[in-house]
Amino acid sequence: MKCSKYPDRDAAGFCAYSGKPYCKEELVEVYGKMVAKDNLEKFMEEMKKMESASKKDAPSTPMVFMNAGGGGGGGGGGAAASSSSSSAASGGGFFADVSCLDWILVFFTCGLWLIWMAIRPKKVA
Repeated sequence: MKCSKYPDRDAAGFCAYSGKPYCKEELVEVYGKMVAKDNLEKFMEEMKKMESASKKDAPSTPMVFMNAGGGGGGGGGGAAASSSSSSAASGGGFFADVSCLDWILVFFTCGLWLIWMAIRPKKVA
């Protein structure tokens, strides 16, 4: 296969914008894609349009999430509170920073409490 611009040269790849074959001297890598130098300006304009369209879809005001008590231990607020709220803001929810081991300990403790409540000596009044 030959280059679209220089027919005497072998094609090294295809332009991501036009789909035509080009030689290695005419192809430039942009955002991980090979684009012909002739189409570079058009490709960049299209990328800017796509980027601005995605920004228009994003909310104009920042969204604030607060973690209501799903902390993973640690003292009075400080770094633990900020890590909890950042994990909630990233979509993890209230218990995003609670590990699997924490849950196992919670269920084990609850199980021990239930067993103790069942076998403890009853007070006779």
